[in-house]
Amino acid sequence: MGDYNEAIKVFEMAIEKNPTEWWWWDSLGKVFKIKGDNDGMINAFQTAVNKFTTESVLWMGLGEAFKAKGDYDGMIKTFQTAVNKVPTEPALWTGLGEALKAKGDNDEVIKTFQTAVDKFPTESWSWKHLGDAFEVKQDYEGMIKTFQIAIDKNPTKSWSWSGLGAAVVKFPTKWWSWKCLGDALSEKKDYDGMIKAFQVAIDKNPTKSWPWEGLGDTFIMREDYDEAIKAFQIVIDKDPAKSWLWKRLAYAFKAKRDYDGMIKAFQTAVDTFPTVWWMWRQLGDAFKAKEDYDGMIQVFQTAVDKNSTESWSWGCLGDALKSKGDYDGAINAFQTATNKNSTESWSKGRLGNEFKDKDEYEGAIGTFYTTFDEFPTKDWLLKGVGDALKAKGDYDGMIKTFQTAVNLFPTEWWTWQALGDAFKLKGDYDESIKVFQTAVDRFPAQPWLWEQLGDVLKAQGDDDGVIRVTTSSSRA
Repeated sequence: MGDYNEAIKVFEMAIEKNPTEWWWWDSLGKVFKIKGDNDGMINAFQTAVNKFTTESVLWMGLGEAFKAKGDYDGMIKTFQTAVNKVPTEPALWTGLGEALKAKGDNDEVIKTFQTAVDKFPTESWSWKHLGDAFEVKQDYEGMIKTFQIAIDKNPTKSWSWSGLGAAVVKFPTKWWSWKCLGDALSEKKDYDGMIKAFQVAIDKNPTKSWPWEGLGDTFIMREDYDEAIKAFQIVIDKDPAKSWLWKRLAYAFKAKRDYDGMIKAFQTAVDTFPTVWWMWRQLGDAFKAKEDYDGMIQVFQTAVDKNSTESWSWGCLGDALKSKGDYDGAINAFQTATNKNSTESWSKGRLGNEFKDKDEYEGAIGTFYTTFDEFPTKDWLLKGVGDALKAKGDYDGMIKTFQTAVNLFPTEWWTWQALGDAFKLKGDYDESIKVFQTAVDRFPAQPWLWEQLGDVLKAQGDDDGVIRVTTSSSRA
């Protein structure tokens, strides 16, 4: 267990040495939070907001401290003061509304967000909170009036119509107006209302595909996959060239687990669009879902016959052969793919992965290195080398590879993560910590790096270091 008292002393010293830097107070408050000391957290943030009156983060921390203690009066008082000090910060208004809501004072919640919409008349969040407050109170007339005013003030913004069906009255041929109505009904899980809305949209826009798409998606939400499939098949007949409609149809078949139906539909699709690779992929995936690997291989063999000069067809065949466990066949297919188009790195990368999966590590390493020589801007090829060395258990080679990756691609966070992990696997925790510490300094917003640094410190038994990383990452 970490020594929270020592962490508190560290941050108190930091505050004493850096009295004009507010974030040390934020870190101190968070240590009290981790420790579960609500009073200490309140005292820290109260002192902080007295010194830094316009820092909204500190006001949020103080409000959270009162909330953790269950002191909603204190929370309300905090946010009331905060919105007076920093009236332009939306999060503080939201915090005040949540505090009042937690206390059950719906009238004051409404009053708060009425003030917010006066201050932020073009911001969707202020109107939404006010409408939600009327809904909680079951004052639906107030809710409707709120969104009507929002529409008057923001007539060209689609969000302002989302609380009302009025959008479809004013804009009957605009897809977004129906979508807004659908979204509003969706929040209430009123799927019947959504279906009726899109059926009316179909009547008003008979030549358009989007109402059918909305109808099909609604049936999927309702888990009525038969009707969803019908809707998408109708719209595909109307507009077969729109690829995303076929993807939605595939989703409906998969959700229903109707792979026979999916196979029938996409056999038609590949006959109609024999050069569209992802339609072949959907057909092959349907056979794979049935665990019919021979059928899957036959699909992609046909794709190869029809698209013999395209590397993607050989890549799909390689995937199918691998699914059946035929690694030699997969390697041959990916080798053919690389021969068909030597300017593509992906097929050579896949070839390297096939060697690795077959435990032919030297073949994998050689393939990735050779390909990287051809495509020196593809950083992921070095990752392939490192992963093959890791599988081989060659941690020194892994370290050397990822050191090269860091030198060539210092702005890619994964290179630092991979190098730190390599040192950790070798058991060299000191070097691993150095790498991860450099990484979090360079990429403070990347949570994986903070987590990895904490893991290495924990493995080394440095509990104080883990606490410092936890508080620093939360500040980042």
